[in-house]
Amino acid sequence: MPLVTVEELAAYVQSDLRRSTAELILGLVDDAIYGHPQIGPRITDPPQRGLRAIALEVARRALLNPANVQSESANGTSVTYATGAGGRGVELTDREVARLRDLVGDGTAYTVDLRDDGLGVMVDPGPAWWDRQPYLGWPP
Repeated sequence: MPLVTVEELAAYVQSDLRRSTAELILGLVDDAIYGHPQIGPRITDPPQRGLRAIALEVARRALLNPANVQSESANGTSVTYATGAGGRGVELTDREVARLRDLVGDGTAYTVDLRDDGLGVMVDPGPAWWDRQPYLGWPP
């Protein structure tokens, strides 16, 4: 399921877009987000709230500034490109990945993911270690 439509992207960048170009960029954005190993498998149907905003921003950046130019001079012909991870073409920045992980749930801190072993048998782990220790009392 595409995160963003061509019409939504055109409204977001406030420009008439060539449909083929917009479809290519949106397809690459979907590939980047759905293909991310920590994000893609956790996206629900319909997608979580907030994913569309990030997808629109990634598509806008790829459409309007694919080389990630940070500064430019006219007479001296000087162009400065951003360095670091993310931000060129259809690539997720570290900040976008962090926001996406927050939106879809990253499976860390305070999350317990119980899964069946695939055989339909759930194994009882038995009593906890403190239940197996003899009570010695406190103080000794």
